[in-house]
Amino acid sequence: MASQLEIQWKGRMGPFPLTLGPGVFSPTTTSRTLADAIQIMPGETVIDVGCGSGVLAFVAAKLGAAKVYGVDLSQRAVEAARENARRLGLAVGGRDGGTVPGGHEHADEIRVFERKRRAEQPWLFG
Repeated sequence: MASQLEIQWKGRMGPFPLTLGPGVFSPTTTSRTLADAIQIMPGETVIDVGCGSGVLAFVAAKLGAAKVYGVDLSQRAVEAARENARRLGLAVGGRDGGTVPGGHEHADEIRVFERKRRAEQPWLFG
């Protein structure tokens, strides 16, 4: 990824580094609030919809989720989340927005965090 920026996540289960590339946004105060609120039981499956850098998926994995998937419409975000997971040694699967985990996967938690603006992706708004 060109123009990478490394930041430190200092929220729940941190600190740990996150690499962001073009079009991948830094976690916000909302990310921190959501991370503080996540309740994961060991062995659960979590799907982080709109995963961005992957920070909330990583928090879920560190809290004991057995399977964690990050899904995002942005291929750049999926690539960043995969690379961040690899660097952190976490088993987090990344998917682009057109796919979700295997057809018969059961999810215990589905987190939807992605906010889109009409100007950036008008096809989402009909």
